[in-house]
Amino acid sequence: MRNKLAGALAAGVAGSALFATAAHADTTCGFSDVQLAGQNSGYFMNANPWGIKAATQGRLCMTNNTNTQQNPNPNFSITDAYVNQDVKIDSKPAVAAYPHLATKNTWDGQGSLGLPVPLSKLGTSPTSADIGALPAGPTLNASYDLWLNQNCQASDLESGANSIEIMVWLNHSDGAQPGGATIDAAAAIDGRSYAVNYEARTNMKTLWYVMNTKVNAVSNLDLAPILRDSATRAPGGVKVIGEGTNFCRAEFGFEAYDNLYVTPGGTAGPTVYSFAFGNAAAQRSGTISTQNTGSRCLDGPSGTNADGSPKQVQLYDCNGSDTQWVNAVNDGTIHIRNKCLDAAGNGTTNGTKVQLYDCNHTDAQKWVFNATGTIVNTHSGLCLDAAGSGTANGTLLQLYTCNTTIAQKWWYPAS
Repeated sequence: MRNKLAGALAAGVAGSALFATAAHADTTCGFSDVQLAGQNSGYFMNANPWGIKAATQGRLCMTNNTNTQQNPNPNFSITDAYVNQDVKIDSKPAVAAYPHLATKNTWDGQGSLGLPVPLSKLGTSPTSADIGALPAGPTLNASYDLWLNQNCQASDLESGANSIEIMVWLNHSDGAQPGGATIDAAAAIDGRSYAVNYEARTNMKTLWYVMNTKVNAVSNLDLAPILRDSATRAPGGVKVIGEGTNFCRAEFGFEAYDNLYVTPGGTAGPTVYSFAFGNAAAQRSGTISTQNTGSRCLDGPSGTNADGSPKQVQLYDCNGSDTQWVNAVNDGTIHIRNKCLDAAGNGTTNGTKVQLYDCNHTDAQKWVFNATGTIVNTHSGLCLDAAGSGTANGTLLQLYTCNTTIAQKWWYPAS
């Protein structure tokens, strides 16, 4: 959650050091981004006590200890807190504060760690985080907060105008519940199951992805499939995310709701022991069209066949739709919407169907673009081929022995 209110808590309430031999420690209690030191200078921390009425009624401070021998990673502990229903602007389940670590302030174009990036060119967004354990007593969640916007301007973020917030919950107390209404109770994304909630407010939209199996740590969790999934969501028939949207900022921390009390100088409160984020734009973004006509594009039909199997990829008139927009990333996968181009059944024989399937990191989904115009499935060594050298709408695509014919020549985006 970001600050939507004027003013800030007074900073300066120092907490005890999390590590005894910390080389550098900073404490903040307010809304301003505080840059981390040294090797972690691409990250910021922000206490963000946006739901607390006033500093005289409640407080929340966080301390970062970086460049230590014990823990050189971006980290923080809540070192001073008084949060309950009495000090909050809204009653439960409204959030009082979201102390977090974040990528460098990308609003107004000052980016870091691969952000901002257009969603249409999103490659991979690997991240790791570790909270140790969610403490008993306080009402909390441990979550990512991902911010999307058309232009990544600070003015839009502060007002919420044109912003889309994507929250990814790793773990949460029983009393912490996402907002909005559930639109998908068990979305399967990159090997994990999420409950998806959605809420549209006057000035912004929010999607929640809540892990159905709670975890306290993730390693190399790729956020890109979640963001691609969000781009397909259209509750009520209206897409949540419009064309030209950028991924602007990534945050990770705790949303604090209730019963959070931490005494300065005492035992530290909820802690993020480490957080890391990376982002790589797609190596190629755009459409893939057959050189046989140049006017028909690789097209991934929506939905499934009558038996529930994925539909085969086809040729269709190039129309600029998201069923034809391709992102090829550096791990060899080719993405359309939130699916991967896949050799059905991990097939290696002529005529193997090429389909869109849940991304699963198998060799069936690895491809190479050649200077000759061919696209080769690396597992089988076979080429992407228009069946029967067809050019009509609906011509199905398959794997076939590479033979230099025009049925296997493609125009594709430059690297």
